[in-house]
Amino acid sequence: MKRTLLAIALSGTTSLASGLAAAEVPQATTSYFAPDGSSMPALRCGVIDPAPDSAIVAEYRRAAASKSGLPAANLSIPVWFHVIRATDGTGSLTDTDIQAQMDALNAGFSGRITFTLAGIDRTTNNTWFNGSDDTGMKQALAKDTSQYLNIYTNNPSGGLLLGFASFPWSYSEGDARDGVVILYSSIPGGTAYPYDEGKTAVHEVGHWLGLFHTFQDGCTQPNDYAADTPQESSPAYGCPTNRDSCPSSAGLDPIRNFMDYTDDACMVEFTAGQARVAAWAFPRYRAGFLN
Repeated sequence: MKRTLLAIALSGTTSLASGLAAAEVPQATTSYFAPDGSSMPALRCGVIDPAPDSAIVAEYRRAAASKSGLPAANLSIPVWFHVIRATDGTGSLTDTDIQAQMDALNAGFSGRITFTLAGIDRTTNNTWFNGSDDTGMKQALAKDTSQYLNIYTNNPSGGLLLGFASFPWSYSEGDARDGVVILYSSIPGGTAYPYDEGKTAVHEVGHWLGLFHTFQDGCTQPNDYAADTPQESSPAYGCPTNRDSCPSSAGLDPIRNFMDYTDDACMVEFTAGQARVAAWAFPRYRAGFLN
């Protein structure tokens, strides 16, 4: 039986693991249920949006001003899944499990971008399973990251992260460290309730495509650079209908957006503006995928 999610608490700013690509500083802690039914504290996402004065944000700002992004269409991304399991079998996923996650990805991006399964490999390694050597794992297993989205399923930071990803500009094209890591039990039908519908992967792939969190820069314009996502002062958890953390700005908080921190059941949409952001960022930093 699924049980009620425990309370949310703010975390500190100490990194939980080394080599997490964009996941440098944790933001907030929540709880999910581990396979044994116990409550597990975790970070919804390990990705930190770039600082407002960073060079990459300046690029986004110029692009937003010039409206250079175009709606994403007819983009198909091949995906390699790397299933990492412990020696006792924890973390094992079937082909059916992986296909369910692929289906969740395609449903999340609603045809604006499609994902095709290129392959699956499985590795038994306790160190990699617990996220203790992220770089070593990726250098050993990654398929050409200039041509494939590499998704790794394990127990990141010993289960203290639900997922993290590299932004398009995090590494040069072809760098093995580029990719997405998700908690193995967050796939559809997994045990990580209320994060058990595969939407952790949707969220992290959003970052991989170049999307920021909806609460980027809080109530300060231009927020996440998608003009049609209302401003939001901080992450939302659960599914707080009618939350309005920026009352001086138009619109309620975008709690149903995949780039917020709400429960999987609450996340249902990307906006046209986010599609334009991704359509600008993707070819700029991931040109190899377009060849």
